[in-house]
Amino acid sequence: MGSLTWDVQNFPDPVAKIADYKKQNIDMIVIEESYISKGLEEYQLLDQKGFLAHDENGKSLDTTEDPAWWGHGGMFDWTNKKGRDFWHDYRRQALIDAGIVGHWTDLGEPEMHNPYFKYSKELDHEMIHNSYNIEWLQGIYDGYLRNTPEKRPFMMSRSGGMGMQALGAVIWSGDIASDFASLASQMPQQAHMMWSGIDYYSSDVGGFHRKALQHIGTEQTKEQAMDELFTQWFAYASLFEVPVRAHTENLCNCKETAPDRVGDLASNRANINLRYQLLPYYYSLAHRATLDGEPMFPSLEYYYDNDMQAKNLGQVKMIGPFLVGSGVAKAEQKLAKIYLPKGVWFDFRTAQRIDSKGQWITQDLYVNERLTLPLFAQQGSLIPEHVDNLNILKVFGFGEQQFAWYDDDGASTAYLQGDYQKIQLQSKQQEVALSRVNGSTLNIDRLVWLLPKQMKIKSVSSNSGDLTFSQQGNVVTITLPSIDDELNIKLKF
Repeated sequence: MGSLTWDVQNFPDPVAKIADYKKQNIDMIVIEESYISKGLEEYQLLDQKGFLAHDENGKSLDTTEDPAWWGHGGMFDWTNKKGRDFWHDYRRQALIDAGIVGHWTDLGEPEMHNPYFKYSKELDHEMIHNSYNIEWLQGIYDGYLRNTPEKRPFMMSRSGGMGMQALGAVIWSGDIASDFASLASQMPQQAHMMWSGIDYYSSDVGGFHRKALQHIGTEQTKEQAMDELFTQWFAYASLFEVPVRAHTENLCNCKETAPDRVGDLASNRANINLRYQLLPYYYSLAHRATLDGEPMFPSLEYYYDNDMQAKNLGQVKMIGPFLVGSGVAKAEQKLAKIYLPKGVWFDFRTAQRIDSKGQWITQDLYVNERLTLPLFAQQGSLIPEHVDNLNILKVFGFGEQQFAWYDDDGASTAYLQGDYQKIQLQSKQQEVALSRVNGSTLNIDRLVWLLPKQMKIKSVSSNSGDLTFSQQGNVVTITLPSIDDELNIKLKF
């Protein structure tokens, strides 16, 4: 514990292995923790330099009186800037140079500590407890700025606080139970985090402690209950969490976590495919959050603050300004409910129009034998998608909305110097305007327009001439030319 190096006996050539994964478009995040086992050379070095939590005389203290599950040793003092800079350069930088793209900071509450710990600037543990993990994240962020400013830092943390999002960090809910109550609790917790400005929030999909799964239906085995719980959880995470990540206590190496091995395979595949389909929308929302702090996953009252029925609905929430979805967390559930504020809404999957007076809608949870959470788009919505290697703009009905389709390389900080792609989108009744704001490589291949009712389209005109289109029912698919500066599209009936 604490060496922050590879076990070369079991991983003999980690640099080559990481490079091989990268060829498959797989990146790697490594876990690190703040505890340093006493028998390590690293402990002796950090102890000599005074970089461990210590007593009032500066002597390093043991974290626990008896050996912890990881052994016996000390705890890093992340409040010591000199120490955390040293550690980043001494150990973490080699991982980054090898191709590691993220850092999983674990146990940073901290999970265990000596009550007599002292830290830099004569701080005691009570003073630094709530900021301990933030200081840790700050050290990683500073290390990137100092050594690899061209790389975008990413951290996933079990602890943190307001402001961590500015460091490139996300947070998850820790070692929670594998039961339906924990999944139900996860939903309003995400809303609370959003209101605190921390919008990237996730969980151990399926739960961490599977022994907690007690509720088994009258006709369900425990394995069947676990499959149902995982399927519901994976569907919820695929819609609302960053990152989507299955994780469980697995010291026996006998518990499945991969979504092709636990839960309903067809449902899991459909729900993660929806996430990939919507990635351009999610990424554009992340850009909005960076610019203005506008949440990616707002609760309903964020946009519908005058609707009293929209308040305190933990399981119903939005994805950006346009989409509303709902989770479920109940054994043997067959129906799903969602609240739609007053207005015109379209079922995202079927294009069915609903004129809501501010009401609850009940749907079958399983469609074509796949768990399908409710998802609706409001009138005029502009949703960027990527399907079958095509960029598709989906427009719902006739309304007036604005949105910006944003993209960049996803890994570097070049976007801070203006190296990014951005197309402004605007809907106005039967017209859509596309304006290039920045870059030249992002193009929209098709516009899929879901009409509010059966309406026969005669032609589709634009400032580049009439456009090729096809129509099936109330869905019009339009092939778009490359966008130079602006493309204005109009439906003609």
